This record gives sequence, C-alpha cells and structure tokens, in this order.
Amino acid sequence: MSLVQAIITENFILVGSDSRGIHPDGHIAETCNKLIKLNKNIIFGCTEGILDNFKLFNGYCYYSDELGLYNSEKKFDITYNDFVNIISNKFDIMLDEQYNKQLNCRYEICSMICGYNGKEFEATTFVLGSKYGIPDGIIKVCKAKNFPYKGINAGKIEHLHTFEKLVAETYIKYHDITLRQYKNILYEVFEYGAKIDDTINNNLCFESIRKKDVI
Repeated sequence: MSLVQAIITENFILVGSDSRGIHPDGHIAETCNKLIKLNKNIIFGCTEGILDNFKLFNGYCYYSDELGLYNSEKKFDITYNDFVNIISNKFDIMLDEQYNKQLNCRYEICSMICGYNGKEFEATTFVLGSKYGIPDGIIKVCKAKNFPYKGINAGKIEHLHTFEKLVAETYIKYHDITLRQYKNILYEVFEYGAKIDDTINNNLCFESIRKKDVI
C-alpha cells in the first residue's frame, strides 16, 4: 500500500513518505518516489496505485518506472486552494468512471495534498477503491485550535497508532516538539513499520512548508 504521513502544526506542515513501489507487472522498486513539492505552498503525496495517482496528478509531475513520480520542469504559480479544486474535479471524473459498470475502470488511490489555505495549514485526502476498506471520497483536515498538532495517515492504520504513541511520549518528555523532532519520530515510525509491513520500506523522503515562507 505504501505509507505517507503528514503532521500539521501552527507553524509548519511536514510530510514523509517511504519509497517502495509495486509496478503493475509485480516488480518491486525500492526507490519509487511518491512525494512532490509543487511550489512553496503545495506538497502532494501518493499511496496505493502509482499509475492511478499519476493519472490524478498528471500535468503536475512526471512518472517513470525507475524514479516513480518526479517534478515537472514547469514552475507552477498556483495556490493551494486552486490546486485542490483542480485535482478534486479530476478525482470526481475518476470516481464516476469507477462507478460506471460499462467502463470497467478500477482505481486504487489513497493520497493527500498538503499546504497553506490562506488562513492555516490544511491537508485534503483523496481515497478511491482502497484495498483496505477506507471509504471513497475527499476529506479536508486541519489542526484543532486547542491541540498542538494533527497527524494524517495514508497507509495502514497501525502506522498511525505508532506515530501517535511516539508523539505522546515526546510531548511528555519535552512539552513541545520541533520540526526536527517530528522528523525523528517519522524515522522511527517507518523503521518499525518496515518490519511489520512488507508494502513499505524505511528509505524516507521529506518535504515541509513553514508558515514564515508563505505569509
């Protein structure tokens, strides 16, 4: 399935992804990128079917069997909100195709767009045809006002449980968590996760956005 996790705080959003990919022919690649920083406002990460996600985000990245998803040479001057609207419209078309029995389309998407919506950091998740019983649809997620962070998980639920446990332990010890400490937590999540889940590895890629860079 792969794993992408995002952390929303008041001052930054951090996204981490593993790099194991399973190609349609069954070949497993250990250097398959699934995380793209489109511009200073937008990060998107993809799990489940890499080619299905490429169809969803086509025009904003490239794909190769060797590299997975990688950045387009084009510079995109687009806001988070406008990008979410564009991808949501494409997702709705794919959703209609999936539910049209005459077309015989089958997609597997469990991915997210993260960024600054003009007021706060936000993530928008897209799920379609998940093998793990996650309902199809689009959900917007923000951090609660009275809580220091929000964790978002595109992958098996046990990895979210590991993440939340490690965050709680770190808060008890330090009473606050820096961007670097969150990265270290994600390293632990993926290191442990790779031992219990053969769809992910511990070869991580990170992208982040700081509020000071978008205001």
